[in-house]
Amino acid sequence: MLDIPGALKAGVGRDRVQITTGDEAAIAALRERFGVEAGVHDGAVTFAVPSGEAFVPRLIAESSSCTASCCGSATTAAA
Repeated sequence: MLDIPGALKAGVGRDRVQITTGDEAAIAALRERFGVEAGVHDGAVTFAVPSGEAFVPRLIAESSSCTASCCGSATTAAA
């Protein structure tokens, strides 16, 4: 059933974020720095967060001080 984006997101509750990075430590860095459980799916580090539009800018802003390159290119989609 199709619905408006806000209603779909409310039903799912989380956004899926995918990051393309060559750094194998990205998954551990996401868990340690942000408390996010991630895995590799379709060749990208993938995880779910409640508000991707707020999380991705934070991830990018904080990646400069991150010891691992936990921020490659990121995309979000409703999970």
